[in-house]
Amino acid sequence: MAEKSRRIPKGKKAAPRKRRDQGSDPKLRYRIRRKIPDPAYSLAETIHPHKPTSPRRKRIGDDQVNFAIAGVPPVGNIEAQPFLKWVGGKAQLLAQFDEFLPTHVDRYFEPFIGGGAVFFHLKHRFPDLRAFLRDNNDELINTYIAVRDFPKELMHRLDEHLTHFRADRERYYYRVRSWHHLEKSKVVERAARMIFLNKTCFNGLWRVNGRGEFNVPIGSHKNPALYDRANILAASYALANVHLERRTSATR
Repeated sequence: MAEKSRRIPKGKKAAPRKRRDQGSDPKLRYRIRRKIPDPAYSLAETIHPHKPTSPRRKRIGDDQVNFAIAGVPPVGNIEAQPFLKWVGGKAQLLAQFDEFLPTHVDRYFEPFIGGGAVFFHLKHRFPDLRAFLRDNNDELINTYIAVRDFPKELMHRLDEHLTHFRADRERYYYRVRSWHHLEKSKVVERAARMIFLNKTCFNGLWRVNGRGEFNVPIGSHKNPALYDRANILAASYALANVHLERRTSATR
């Protein structure tokens, strides 16, 4: 006998046929790719894309390139973050400081700049701020000068450090550590050494002996991030026209 016809009588609609991947597994979930920004991202993650913890982290190109289409603000609109690990940093306390700040600050004097968290925060909030930054650590002040005046050269030198560090981690670290008392004129070289050692040493400590020689052992990071390009450019922009000087005994 011939197979029964599957024709549906007039006036009746065919019942929708279930797909094999529907209804069979109650735990089945479909992933929908969002075509608009996720509202779960906070405002801080939108305006600070250079933070390593931000899921909206993006790279910014050269100095004042505006990625408005991509939703990334120009360098001048980004609040720079400390580019060094520093004991006693105030980055975690800035939100508490805000309520005590005046409505306008036109000058800022910092006798011990350290990681610079307070300065960068104030400079972003008050762009016309005139700042005078000091520290008794000559290598630290030199590093700020390099970030301010030679950011691209500094990042290039850090890339070279990272390449050598990956090839021969421990030996290269102690080799760079032994470069004590580099010439004062080698601003970029000294700054790159300080950032490299700061990011690869034990706990990010900066400690020197009685002869002024850095003596912290190597840390456990095998593939550290020496810098963030967007943040270095933002810091360089914030430091423009800032007066930097080593704090000496005469100024105490």
